[in-house]
Amino acid sequence: MLELDHVSKVFSAHRDTSVVEAVHDVSMTVAEKEFVSIVGPSGCGKSTLLRMIAGLEAAPDASIRFNGYAVRGPSRDRGMVFQNFALFPWLSVADNIASGLRFSGREECEIGPIVDRYLSLTALENFAKAYPHTLSGGMKQRVAIARTLASDPKIILMDEPFGALDSQTRSQMQEFLADLWVKESKTVIFVTHDIEEAIFLSDRVFLMSPRPGSIKKEFHIPFGPNRKHELKFSDEFFALKREIMMMM
Repeated sequence: MLELDHVSKVFSAHRDTSVVEAVHDVSMTVAEKEFVSIVGPSGCGKSTLLRMIAGLEAAPDASIRFNGYAVRGPSRDRGMVFQNFALFPWLSVADNIASGLRFSGREECEIGPIVDRYLSLTALENFAKAYPHTLSGGMKQRVAIARTLASDPKIILMDEPFGALDSQTRSQMQEFLADLWVKESKTVIFVTHDIEEAIFLSDRVFLMSPRPGSIKKEFHIPFGPNRKHELKFSDEFFALKREIMMMM
């Protein structure tokens, strides 16, 4: 589904002619309906790599291919969820979820049932008419996820989506996302600093090296679907977390 072939990214430094290599020689594949996380130290290029996959940062020609086509810019096939929610403050919850559908020219008669489905799926039915400033952080992120899902992308790219949440809300959102992934059967690439979060959610975890970021090791996560927080207290979970932390 998604192929990265020796992807590198160089930025020009400010005020001089030097360059900074953010990502170096990254190769990886992501299969349909797979949940993959990318972890690594701060500044290693995780978010840059994700933005390249999204088409928000230029990539070397044909080095990133999605369903056989080179990624050369943003596409509705690749939905993005950001850390800062990126909701429209003047729109209600329902209208925020509908916004991507309206931008793409969908008929209003089609939009209503889609919005209702994702209000239900994210347990936001009672907040359809509420505005973002009245919502908690976790609810805002559920709106952002619902808006992305409503546009029916083939792959969802998530850049530290729970990074701004408190510990308890973050834990709740992890379980929410794990359940949602099972129900929706979407392909997900998830960037996070939190190793425990990555293990809990993923089929595979890619550990990146310090800048310039390259893939240091790939970890296959042996846990099945329908994960609950009790999993985090198992010996197997602890051992895997310790192994990744030691390598980081």
